[in-house]
Amino acid sequence: MFSAWFWGLPLALAIVALPAQAGATPSDAGRFGYRAPAECPSGTDFSAQVAARTAVWLAPSSPFAVTVAIDRGTPGFVGRVTFARAAQRTVRELQAAGCNELVQALAFIVAVLVDPQASVTSLAAPAEPRPTLASPAVAPAAPSQPVTARPWFVVGPEAALETPLTHHGAIAERLFFGLGRGERSLGLSSARLSLGRLGAHASSAISGAQANFVLETARLEGCLFRVSEGELALEPCPFVELGRLQAVGLHRGGNVTSNELWASVGLALRPTWTVSRRLVLGAGLGVELPLDRYRFAFTGEPELTRTPEAAFEASLSLGLRFP
Repeated sequence: MFSAWFWGLPLALAIVALPAQAGATPSDAGRFGYRAPAECPSGTDFSAQVAARTAVWLAPSSPFAVTVAIDRGTPGFVGRVTFARAAQRTVRELQAAGCNELVQALAFIVAVLVDPQASVTSLAAPAEPRPTLASPAVAPAAPSQPVTARPWFVVGPEAALETPLTHHGAIAERLFFGLGRGERSLGLSSARLSLGRLGAHASSAISGAQANFVLETARLEGCLFRVSEGELALEPCPFVELGRLQAVGLHRGGNVTSNELWASVGLALRPTWTVSRRLVLGAGLGVELPLDRYRFAFTGEPELTRTPEAAFEASLSLGLRFP
C-alpha cells in the first residue's frame, strides 16, 4: 500500500479548500447593484454595455457581485466599481466630464474583471432610454457569443475496490491528476492520469502456502463528454492501463518471485459533485479487460488463482480543483 499519508490526504484537501468557502457568502453570487443620477444611463443600459463585451456577464450562475455607484463631482461625475468574487474584492474609481463616457469606461472595467478575455467593443452611448434588459442575476437571455470552455486542474486521492487479481476483490490506492475544461455539458470534457497500487493475496487449500500479489499501474483516461446539472456531472471515460504485476509465493522450501507486464483497457462511468468550485467529490463504476491473462499455482498443486477475462471496480475520490 501507499504510506499512511494517502489516507490523510482527503482531510488535507478539505482544509486547503476551507478558506475559499469561508470567504464567500450567499449574497456574493450573482448580485448587481447600480446607483446613478437621473441624467445618467440606467442600470439596464450599464448591463447592456457589459454584456456587449462578454457573454459571461449574463450567465445564470455568474459567481460574482458587482456594485456601481456614480455621483456628481467637481467637475463632472465620479464613478466607483466594487467587484467581489469568492474571497477577492476589487475597487476601481474613475472621474469624467460626462456621465455617458464614464458609464462606458466603468462597463469596460467590469467586463475585464468578470472575463479577462472580454472584447473592447462597446455599445454607442445611450441617447434615450433603452428596452429593459435583464440583470445578470436573473437574465436567461442567450449570450451574444459562445462562452469559452476554460481549462481547470484537479488533484487528489482515490480508493477503489477491484477484482483483476482475485475474485473476492482488493482495495487499490491511487493518486490522480486531472485536466478539465468548461463548466457545463460538452464533448471531450476531461482527461486524467492516475498512479495506483493494488495488493492482494491467496492461500492454497492443500498446503496452506500463501501467495502475495502487488499490481502497480499508471492509468490514462479520456472522458468522451460531460452531462451536467448544476454542480453534478456525469462522464463516461475509456482508459488504458500499463504496469507491473509481481507475485511472491511464500513456501517453506523458499520464496518464489514472478514479475509480469500488465496491460488492460476499460471503461469507467464517473459521477462528480463540485463543492464551492474547489472540492470535487467523485465516484466510479467500471469494467476492465486485461490484455494478458496469467495463471498462478504452487508446483504440484491445483490452480491458486488466475487473471479473469473481465474485472470490475467501484471507486471513491476526493479532488482539489484549481483555479
